[in-house]
Amino acid sequence: MVATVTVAITAFNAERTIARALTSALNQTLRPVEILVVDDGSSDGTAAVVARMASEHDLIRLIRHDGNLGVSVARNRLVAEARGDVLAFFDDDDESLPRRLDVQLHRILEYEARTAAALIVCHTARRQVYPRGRRHVEAAVGSLFDLPAPYGGDMVQKILAGRRVRNGHGTCATSSQMARVSTYRALGGFDPDFRRYEDTDFCVRLAAAGGHFVGVAEPLVTQYMTVSDDKQLEVELGYARAMIDKHRALFTSPEEWAFARAWLELKYLSLSNKTGTFAAGLSKLLMQRPLSVMMRAANAIPMTRSRAARRNLHAHAPPESRL
Repeated sequence: MVATVTVAITAFNAERTIARALTSALNQTLRPVEILVVDDGSSDGTAAVVARMASEHDLIRLIRHDGNLGVSVARNRLVAEARGDVLAFFDDDDESLPRRLDVQLHRILEYEARTAAALIVCHTARRQVYPRGRRHVEAAVGSLFDLPAPYGGDMVQKILAGRRVRNGHGTCATSSQMARVSTYRALGGFDPDFRRYEDTDFCVRLAAAGGHFVGVAEPLVTQYMTVSDDKQLEVELGYARAMIDKHRALFTSPEEWAFARAWLELKYLSLSNKTGTFAAGLSKLLMQRPLSVMMRAANAIPMTRSRAARRNLHAHAPPESRL
């Protein structure tokens, strides 16, 4: 029997974009068993838009939170409510191509048939569209059809320490993520303490549990890049620090944890266009850990265009959205 798919969307103050996301879910060539939307305490007309579309399409089901409980709580509600065998996350301001569910489900089922992996997650590449017209394709981890896909301890070190792993180029964004519902439940879902970096934390825990990361090279998600209150660099940096600290025991040594912390600070100085402070910090770290800096810098080269696009996004954001 072919596995059934639940499309899962967390929504917050997305009245201008949620219809686009829902329409892309309705237009999938593989019909989902349901389209679940958790409105996480929106103060605009998001719930009204979803309710109107639900009255026209019986696949759509709206769940409302009285307040803004955070993306992790909203995603955990979706996991708890899902009736499908497999769950695909859609973001409330993105758009998925019609073949997305079909391609991702096929990728997971094929990998299951070829391996004994119990925990598998699949991401697709994303076409990122920036406000000033710039476009960039962000690759997904595990997009080559090599066996095995990146998994386990190697993936832990890739995510936390930036280590290079075979078939490991790319990212693991929840906006393009699909996995069996049983996988999310086995890991206890998303950590409610994280309103950002919850996806990275989930992937670290999945990798530590032996999870396999397969990908799709085709960009099946169009991601419209914006800067909002929860996406401010200062907010992101705080959660990134917390995520690294939470998983300190998974680093190969205390020195590797300290280096990852220092590299994280440099990353956000770079993204916030603080060139002088970044250069001074990089020079200091290079003197302390020259081999580590050179290795991390070399491994980061494939992400150069992505970082440049993000720097440009934050450079033109309102002042309150900058670090």
